[in-house]
Amino acid sequence: MNLLQEIARQTAVAAHTVRLHRELRQTRQQLVTAQAEERRRVSRALGDGLGAQLAALLIQADTTRQNLQTNPDTAVAEIQSLKTGTRTAVQTVRALVQSLENGNR
Repeated sequence: MNLLQEIARQTAVAAHTVRLHRELRQTRQQLVTAQAEERRRVSRALGDGLGAQLAALLIQADTTRQNLQTNPDTAVAEIQSLKTGTRTAVQTVRALVQSLENGNR
């Protein structure tokens, strides 16, 4: 192989290596962006969805506790509502976990 052919081959290899490094940097950046988007999505799901549900349940539990002595019949109905709200919160957690496991957005 003559010198010019060897230089051309090495130049082609170097150019290919540069392209691969550029693609690797782009892929890494895409991964970082995707991870940040997933963190924001999970944060919103926890804060806006589950957090609000749990806060409402706490308020409702306080109201129920107050009604236990003054209005037991109302308290019994509120307990049923608390159970329903708790089930809904559990379903929200399960849906979020399943979404994370499946990689859904």
